[in-house]
Amino acid sequence: MAMVKLLTRILSGVAIGLLVVILVGIATWQIDFRRQQDQVMRGVAARGIELGGVRIEQVEGRLSPIVDEIENAIVTISSDGTTFEIPAGELGVNVDTEAMAERAATARRDGGPMERLRSWVDSYRDTERIGLEWSLDRRQTRQRLLAEPAFANAAPREPSLSLENGTIEVDRGREGRHVNIDAAVNDFVEAYRPFNNTTIEVTTRIIPRKLNPQVLVRRKNRIEGILRRGLRVEVGEESMTLTSNILRELLVLRDSKEGQVIRFVGDGLGDIIEDAIDEEIAPATDPTFEVVDGEPRVVSAGTVPQICCADGSQKLLVDALNRGDEKIELESVPSEDPTDQALASGEWVTEQVSSFTTEHACCESRVANIHRFADLTQGVYLNPGESVSLNGHVGERTEEKGFVSGGFISRGRLVQDIGGGVSQYATTIFNAAFFAGLDFDTYQSHSLYISRYPRGREATISFPAPDLEINNSTDYPVLIWNSYTDTSITVSMYSTENVRVLETGQSEGTWGEVCTKVDTFRQRTYSDGSEVGDSVFAIYRPDEGISCDGTEIPAPED
Repeated sequence: MAMVKLLTRILSGVAIGLLVVILVGIATWQIDFRRQQDQVMRGVAARGIELGGVRIEQVEGRLSPIVDEIENAIVTISSDGTTFEIPAGELGVNVDTEAMAERAATARRDGGPMERLRSWVDSYRDTERIGLEWSLDRRQTRQRLLAEPAFANAAPREPSLSLENGTIEVDRGREGRHVNIDAAVNDFVEAYRPFNNTTIEVTTRIIPRKLNPQVLVRRKNRIEGILRRGLRVEVGEESMTLTSNILRELLVLRDSKEGQVIRFVGDGLGDIIEDAIDEEIAPATDPTFEVVDGEPRVVSAGTVPQICCADGSQKLLVDALNRGDEKIELESVPSEDPTDQALASGEWVTEQVSSFTTEHACCESRVANIHRFADLTQGVYLNPGESVSLNGHVGERTEEKGFVSGGFISRGRLVQDIGGGVSQYATTIFNAAFFAGLDFDTYQSHSLYISRYPRGREATISFPAPDLEINNSTDYPVLIWNSYTDTSITVSMYSTENVRVLETGQSEGTWGEVCTKVDTFRQRTYSDGSEVGDSVFAIYRPDEGISCDGTEIPAPED
């Protein structure tokens, strides 16, 4: 019985002691729990960072090393052989420290009293780890990749030509590129894991140019070849070359289905050709006349000159240039100038404007030469501004041309030779031209005065010199018409009268030591009222075989 009582007392003491211990433990837990009410409970950590005892509002700050490690971790991105490194945070990886702080704040506080007590007890011997809270924002990933210049889409730039001051340049353009950003975003989302090395590839697709730049290079080279070579333009016997400095002014750029092309245009090209080929392509031909009872009549009309160029020539030139031709032949056209047409028709030869006659003895051999020379110059037609050289027109006097031996003056002496005597014709036409108001490009008087000629107003001729060259300085054409008898030669000139000529006097003076110079003056009054005075001269030796310095001239050898 006593043992029972003892055992009872012992058990009661143990129970009381155990109760005391429990009550003390509970009291200690409650005191400790309340003390950590604003703190993370003991034994709580996140990624090796101890959070127990840290005030709740300071937890996010304590988690910053994790944020730095994750968001600053380098993601390696490759594209077209180039590698880029971008922090994961820029690619949309975010650590949710707020959520982690909330989990840390509730750690070891969940459940009923007994569960919380057990968790408190466990805090002294183990650690509760807070899981990583993170997210990946696909939109941010996409925006960051799009913001990288190397990943930007680029449309192809087509090759083009430029033309400035005739200089052609080729811009080869560039290929375009399409970057598959969405695929790269998907790859990143699937591949990324915190604390692991992440490598992704951004794939690109080349967008080709529609036009191969070599096409434009070939077009440029072709035009440059044309510019270097130029274009030879032929119109009849006349020609010129359009050189690069001219052709560059004619270049333009045009758009076509095959891209830009370089073309030559014809603006002003016709004028360039006509200015360069301003000569007559084929000269005019003179009308022929007959004079009946002193009235000139046209037997056959002449032709106007052929000039450059026929209608449509400019287009032909442009087409030849654009084809790359080296030469082109253009057609000439008859002149439409009213003056050219009037000259060809002979309509301005209406009346006799001068006539002069010299006489000679009948039947001498020299008379045959005078008549022959007159026949060869019959009907000469001088347009305004034209000249006729008697030597040039008739040529050397030969027996084949119908000339015979006759007397003439050579080096101040009278001699005989084929064609001698034709100087009488020269004197006769000289005076006819003088009173028609014409000019003399070349003339020379006889060296000895011959009484049948007007003193101081006469000319001689021999082949090849001296020559007589008459210039039509009037505004109308002049027809030379000859007639003769056995004892005279007459030269008449027909035109439209537009100048009145008067001989106004003469003067004589010594020339050299013993010669005499005779000046003959004339006044020409034109239809517009203007007046022009001029003179002709003759120099005479005192006697046969005497020079102007008084010395004797050796006689010619037989």
